[in-house]
Amino acid sequence: MQKGTQDKIWGNVVDVFDNSAIPSMIENIKIPVVSPEYDKEFFTNGLIDESLAFTQKWIESMNIAGLTAKVIKSENEPSVPCLYVTIEAFKKTENVKNILMYGHLDRMPVEKEKWTVTDPYVVKIVDDNMYGRGVCDDLIAIYSYIIQIQTLQKLGLKHDNVHILMEVEEESESENLIPIIKSLNLPEIDLVVILDSGCLDYERLWITTSLRGIVNGELEVSVLKSGVHSGDGTGIIPSSFRILRSLLSRVEDVETGKVLLNELQINIPEKRIEQVKKLSELLGKGVYDHFPWINPNLSKPSTENVHKLLLQRGFMSGIEITGCEGIPNFERSSNQLRAQTLVKVSCRLPPSIDWNVAGEALKKEFERDPPYGAKIEYNFKGANGWMAQDEGEELLQSMENSSQKFFGNGVMMMNEGGSIPLVNDLQKMFKKAKFIVTGVEGPGCSCHGPDELLNLPCARKVTACLTQIISEFANY
Repeated sequence: MQKGTQDKIWGNVVDVFDNSAIPSMIENIKIPVVSPEYDKEFFTNGLIDESLAFTQKWIESMNIAGLTAKVIKSENEPSVPCLYVTIEAFKKTENVKNILMYGHLDRMPVEKEKWTVTDPYVVKIVDDNMYGRGVCDDLIAIYSYIIQIQTLQKLGLKHDNVHILMEVEEESESENLIPIIKSLNLPEIDLVVILDSGCLDYERLWITTSLRGIVNGELEVSVLKSGVHSGDGTGIIPSSFRILRSLLSRVEDVETGKVLLNELQINIPEKRIEQVKKLSELLGKGVYDHFPWINPNLSKPSTENVHKLLLQRGFMSGIEITGCEGIPNFERSSNQLRAQTLVKVSCRLPPSIDWNVAGEALKKEFERDPPYGAKIEYNFKGANGWMAQDEGEELLQSMENSSQKFFGNGVMMMNEGGSIPLVNDLQKMFKKAKFIVTGVEGPGCSCHGPDELLNLPCARKVTACLTQIISEFANY
């Protein structure tokens, strides 16, 4: 693509992004949408309907030729909505291909008291960072996609048929999305674009080549039908919390955090090891020093070997306790030996491990030989990871050229530690499709935590890169 055309792309992207998208996003964030797993009134409080309607109205205001936007719903009850946008190919007469773009409108819950920059639903822009819940994960996606197509049409540049899906339960494991997609009878998809991944700095276009899978399980330890006075019970009745600790030690090394089960391990492909080596040389301590450590001068990562950290993040299993029940808060706690403890065990999986196999291995290990005859129950669900296929020379060159132009640095490939369950499913559905999995969730972003932010310069540049890539893809 000629430099003059790239300059025009940049000018239009910045103009629409700043003067239309940002004001709309500010209003959109005010709608306190929470993913259905975390909101018992999701289907009755009207928040998701309000967000869908607001987003659709902005899309239609962009006056894109050949665009149709509508809310479709799953067949089951309660019916789950999804925003579906189609845009007919522009200035193409032959070899028309089909592009699928994906994002989500649901968001994670918030702990308002932990937000320091602004209220999570009141956007504030500080030093080119836009703060607000959902601004980066993943509201930016639909705004970027529409700007890309609007820019191409305004500049008279070709693009293929575009199908955009914005779901509303990604943070709740997307149980209804695949049936919705199947009901659409989509044509063969040639390119899938997903703007819900991350970046390891804000200085280049980052392309994700693998995603970890996940198993989320509820582990319950019960020793009594009801709690008893601790003075009467301790020393006689084993603590459900202590039993829980022993069960967790069966699957995780308490000193290193290494997951011990063979079913949750893989041999990392040599190609990926070399890729990670390049990343570690580029990023150095930047891999970990951007996190909000409690004591920046003393706190340390699990190892200071950056190469090993990146391999652990992308290709090894890791466990975190993300929730608990049965333990009263301080105001309600008393001298009682509790009857049971229930925790949610989140286990990230290597990209190529089947989550059912992993979940069954965890269940077997947790529930075998119950200590003290306690009642142990582990119930789980999850999703598979994903490993990229060959992108092809033309697409790789387009990624490189656009990154060089708009960032001033070449594209970098990365292994993502998070999960986007849909990607593996789409790869199975559209076996011939190329994938562009990218994102703007970078250092300091804190998408699921307090002070979630969107780095605006990076968001503009990624949008410009994808605009060029979509335009060039139309000519393949």
